[in-house]
Amino acid sequence: MRISNVPRENKAIYKHNSMDELKAHLENIPDRIERAVVIFDGIFSMRGDFAPIDEIEKLVAPASQKVRDGIVTVVDDSHGIGAYGATGRGTPEHTNAAGCHRRHLWQSVWRERRVHRRQPGVD
Repeated sequence: MRISNVPRENKAIYKHNSMDELKAHLENIPDRIERAVVIFDGIFSMRGDFAPIDEIEKLVAPASQKVRDGIVTVVDDSHGIGAYGATGRGTPEHTNAAGCHRRHLWQSVWRERRVHRRQPGVD
């Protein structure tokens, strides 16, 4: 489902890296909701800072209890992979949240870029 199709009352946007505002939104998740998704960039390339993924995961964990299928965190780490973390594993490693399970959008971005770079007749 595209985010634009989600009813306005079911969306919340927190200010840049404001963990207090994210916490407030998580506390206000309606009862009996099926699932929730927290989406954010790992590295904010225009600002040069990063998301505190370790803190986000700590806030999401208790809030997941009231969501039937839990809360999924999705991080677009296309600017972090290879550049951040002791071994280049990106923002999760940089913020000591590398053991957390999450969906990385960088894989999709990388695949898309690779497809667009292909030359006709060359694989």
